[in-house]
Amino acid sequence: MGKSGAAMIKENQAYWLRAVGLWVVLMAAETLHGLWRVKVLSVWFGDEFARDVAVFTGSLIILLITLTCIDWIPARDVKTLLLVGFTWVVLTIGFELALGRFAFHLSWGEIAEDFNLLRGRLLPLGLLFLLFSPLIAARLRGRIGTQARHAGPSRINTN
Repeated sequence: MGKSGAAMIKENQAYWLRAVGLWVVLMAAETLHGLWRVKVLSVWFGDEFARDVAVFTGSLIILLITLTCIDWIPARDVKTLLLVGFTWVVLTIGFELALGRFAFHLSWGEIAEDFNLLRGRLLPLGLLFLLFSPLIAARLRGRIGTQARHAGPSRINTN
């Protein structure tokens, strides 16, 4: 028997609250990572190098947190995992725009510069990694398609 409409809606709400909750954890970690980049790495190696390195170290942080917490989000199919990643990218772009404009009082042009891959900014690569991080983590944890394998015996006709 299938789930009722109300039960499915409640399950979907819980699912997306978990996905957004994990994104909040990711942004908290990335904010601390950004502070480390500005206060330590930039001082030691210069801002340009620090920005480049931080994209890769930030991607590693994202992967480790996602790998640790992906079981909290009950997604098992590629489409849903990519939708979670896409949601994280959209939320992150909004977060970056708001942080740059309202917390750091940067102009829109200065903010846009961080997204300019043609000028050597690697933030778009970090966002691309963020898009795929739920899928990568689920694959590494062996979670892709496990729901179908546990659904019951297969119906193979041997006649």
